[in-house]
Amino acid sequence: MHAFQGKNDPKVCLEWERKVEHVFDCHNYSEEKKEDMNSVMRRRFVQSHYHRGLRRKLQSLRQGSMSVEDYYKEMEIVMIKANVEEDCEATMARFIGGLKK
Repeated sequence: MHAFQGKNDPKVCLEWERKVEHVFDCHNYSEEKKEDMNSVMRRRFVQSHYHRGLRRKLQSLRQGSMSVEDYYKEMEIVMIKANVEEDCEATMARFIGGLKK
């Protein structure tokens, strides 16, 4: 497994978490074990203001000059990083609300 060397950088921590997730998938670790590890790492290295900033970014995200595809990808990335879990209807409403008029 890759050693974590990001000190207190939340972006480095999240990237490391993705790599570890891949290792866990390859070795068929249980979802419970994966979630426990993620929880410990996030509490220790990802500050709460980082998540608040991501949620603010998600709330204010608009298509602007992006293509519809790029806007959708950006929204998905921010939702994943912010650990937002919502039903499909809420996500669709968020997406449509940010489209150019």
